[in-house]
Amino acid sequence: MFWAIENNVQKQLTFSAIFYTIQQTSLSGCAVKSKGKKNERERKMHRTKKRLAALLATVLLLTLSLVSCTGDEVSQAASQAESGSGLPVPHLGEADLDGFQLTFVIDSGESQFHLSQYSAGELLNEPVNDALYERNQIIQNTYNCKIDVLPTVVGYEMMAKIEPMVLASTEDFNVIGSPILYSADFSKKGYYQNFLELENSQLRLDADYWDQGLIRDASVAGTLHFLTGDLLVGDNLALSCIYFNKSLISEYGLQSPFDHVRADTWTFDVFSEYVRNNAHDDGDGVMGVDGNDIWGLIGIPQTLIDIMWGYGLKTTVKDNDDIPHINLRDETFTTRYAEAFELLSDRDSCCIDVLFFEWNDPDIKKVYEQFDQGKALFQAATLGYTEDLRDAEISYGIVPFPKYDENQDQYYSPTSVYASGYISIPYYNNDIYETTFILEAMSYLSEKTVTPEFYERTLKNKRLQDDDSPEMLDLISASRTYDLSIIYTWGEFYVENTYNLVAGTNTYTARVDSIYSSMESAMNDTIALFNQ
Repeated sequence: MFWAIENNVQKQLTFSAIFYTIQQTSLSGCAVKSKGKKNERERKMHRTKKRLAALLATVLLLTLSLVSCTGDEVSQAASQAESGSGLPVPHLGEADLDGFQLTFVIDSGESQFHLSQYSAGELLNEPVNDALYERNQIIQNTYNCKIDVLPTVVGYEMMAKIEPMVLASTEDFNVIGSPILYSADFSKKGYYQNFLELENSQLRLDADYWDQGLIRDASVAGTLHFLTGDLLVGDNLALSCIYFNKSLISEYGLQSPFDHVRADTWTFDVFSEYVRNNAHDDGDGVMGVDGNDIWGLIGIPQTLIDIMWGYGLKTTVKDNDDIPHINLRDETFTTRYAEAFELLSDRDSCCIDVLFFEWNDPDIKKVYEQFDQGKALFQAATLGYTEDLRDAEISYGIVPFPKYDENQDQYYSPTSVYASGYISIPYYNNDIYETTFILEAMSYLSEKTVTPEFYERTLKNKRLQDDDSPEMLDLISASRTYDLSIIYTWGEFYVENTYNLVAGTNTYTARVDSIYSSMESAMNDTIALFNQ
């Protein structure tokens, strides 16, 4: 314990000393000059200061690695630093961005690192915030640039607020960060540039620090308008999974979901049996949210679609030419949807929010409080829910969404389209080299310093409560998946799915028939736009 405290103090002192030196040696290099050119003497001076800043940045990166490593890990970290030849992002080489400012315009949010994941304003002695701050400082001081963030309003209001600015080619921001569901509206209007065809781009889109699931699933006709990955901590918090109450699992004598996952027996049949057989009322004969009833599952209408994604089934599928096709009339999809619908529409075992309250009823929050009050066996939610559970007095674990059966090749993890953490470049941004250079540097350094601090230490060691959930987290994170029609709201199937659940009777085929034509038309319009 005392060793940990001593190392933490030493770490903060080291950070402070290094950053003071970097700031002093390269302060003038970060100034933006609006007129004129540097003379040769100034250029030589700046190059000298920049190299010193880069060297000190490498020392900082090594320090970040050493404070949490021992033995072989130390040697590995040192080797990695030496291979960089004094540059924090070796493959980008030396560069002077001449004071270029990259500004993210983002939606408002209440999650812990919503703002700081783009640009942390100061050191707060909070490990993740400070790693984010240090990442940006390294980039700004080494490459003579500035990184800023412009917060606005909630996602669905943000797009309407900034649309006039985008149409006017504003200079107030050059990258847009938003939930993908709302940002897709700009994509359909042609407001974004294609990440797959950017001229002079510095992005290494095949690198692991960019979300390869998104790059694979969210492109249409060779056009990709969204990116996420280690650049933002929000990409991890957007992943959906199943939370379970470990105390209730033990009390009811049930086999742990952890064991089922490892044995590849975590299937819909097992999950459904657990949900149905272990929900019970408190004696008044009525299931509700105000008493002491125990629910089998807490969720939202999207949970039904997430279950389908967990099977690897999507509302659209793409061919070899990256062209999407509607999958809603596929027999396997239709059959398995009906089975999932039967479970989630069972009001004696499942508490789906809109089945008990109108979506705008303030009391709907009672549904989301059931699990953290110990009154539910399972909850379907994103990893962002771990923030809400920090003060909850329950013992919980996480597992991926179940497979359909044991023959399924792998687990698949849905990704919330409502969560923040996706970036796009507006059509008028002509500074592609500078913009992508900084984005690439942020992503590369995040993988080295931010992700270990957030994913490994904060998420795994602080928010998750046992030795099993971190293993499950790796499995969930490695199998993320996206669905184009949900992102682009073609036909608004997710709305029809909600109406279907509220009605309580599965009229899936009729509902699909009613939207199929409009869905196909909207999808083809998007394809045509991207093919121009």
